[in-house]
Amino acid sequence: MEEITEKLQKLAVKSKGRERIKSVPEMKYEVKKITLTKKSLEELVIVNPRKLHPVQVQSIYGALLEGKHFDSGFVINRRDDKLRVIDGNHRVEALKLFFKKYPYIKIAIFSAVYDNLDDVQEREIFTRWNISVTQSTDDFINSYKDTIPMYGRFVDEMPCSVYGHHNRMKLRDMVTAYYASLEKPYHGGEGKSKIDFIQYMQKLIDSDLDIIIRNFRFLKTIFDADDRKDWMRQAAFQSVSYRALYYLVANNIDRLGEVHVKRRMGAVLVGRTIMDDYRHYSGRRASVDAYLAFKAILNDTKSNKKFI
Repeated sequence: MEEITEKLQKLAVKSKGRERIKSVPEMKYEVKKITLTKKSLEELVIVNPRKLHPVQVQSIYGALLEGKHFDSGFVINRRDDKLRVIDGNHRVEALKLFFKKYPYIKIAIFSAVYDNLDDVQEREIFTRWNISVTQSTDDFINSYKDTIPMYGRFVDEMPCSVYGHHNRMKLRDMVTAYYASLEKPYHGGEGKSKIDFIQYMQKLIDSDLDIIIRNFRFLKTIFDADDRKDWMRQAAFQSVSYRALYYLVANNIDRLGEVHVKRRMGAVLVGRTIMDDYRHYSGRRASVDAYLAFKAILNDTKSNKKFI
């Protein structure tokens, strides 16, 4: 028991000094042993339903079948006579599979249990327990989306979502392309921590989104003229290339004019193999390389209208 308590406490304080977040009053928890059955598992409330990784779920499920236990406890908020799971989504999903196979077995888990946290405090606790472990920026956006004023406009007016899909871009990629377009010179974006990214999104206003929408739609008319259902599979909308193309549009559309930018990009970039060359790369350096390569091709002309 002491060993588990120490492990939970160490995990809870790892975030100190790593990344700044808005603090709320100290919230204490107790480490408690909770016995789960098939029925009680179904009664758990998932506070933050994040995207699940099947490999991780299967790994936990496989360990359960071998009689092994979790390496870490759940994080739970007890509110309105319900147990609300703040952290432990993959373990819950693995337990569902386990109880489907063994519906009459009981499993005891140790949990950090908080009492009567409100929604804001639940987000804060999620951040505290996850800031130092592998959680994606998308997971944090999903957790904090109710605090982002422009979130509703994003998903209502743009083909985007938190985790993306074959016909929806990731919200993160759209926002990263926007703030990267303000870099002089271009550094490729992706320099923000998870919490810095959330705080940046919280500060976006309508005029910011108007620009994002305009430039995205402009790019889509060039690189998805046929309005394909699976347009997100095209190279131009992959993260590295999209940021580079967005930078070229954002910094040249007013300088050179919409007609010239559209005609030139359509003539020398659409359908070119160089677009596919960057499909499998990631990171800031790759996006800078893509930008330099695209700009060189665009400027390979006798015209005195040059892209910057």
